[in-house]
Amino acid sequence: GYTDWETLWADLIVAFDRYVERANPAGVRRIAARFINRFVPAPDLKTFADVLERPPQPVLKVGFEGAHVSNFLRRHVVEGIDGGLTANLAIGTVTAEVDEDASRMLPLLVDIDVSKAELYPVDINKLAPDFAMLRSAKNALFFGSLTEKCLEQFE
Repeated sequence: GYTDWETLWADLIVAFDRYVERANPAGVRRIAARFINRFVPAPDLKTFADVLERPPQPVLKVGFEGAHVSNFLRRHVVEGIDGGLTANLAIGTVTAEVDEDASRMLPLLVDIDVSKAELYPVDINKLAPDFAMLRSAKNALFFGSLTEKCLEQFE
């Protein structure tokens, strides 16, 4: 599991060096970082509006007056992020595990894949600043997707 960025970065350096040693690539054309966050909303969070800045909405037509969204999956492709980044942001409900209370809101998944396409040299130190941008964009997307009330459960 993910513990912190510094540990992840140290693991990446080891994997990158091994790859370069064995494959001898001519360059790097794209870098990316993907973060998959699964969590159970705190018990006091009763609706998607309590958790998400942009909660899913039911169809607002005649015959749907009592309808509500119980499960959902949505995906956004976000282009034009500062630094030439692109992100895929997927947010949705997932099935509760056996030991989780399935009588309330389902667990949520926030899947963020941030990338940058550019021709880079095969040098991890030259990639570091752009990986820092990927991390920053990932954090902005994650924290910007959740309400302050929801974020309190992670403090």
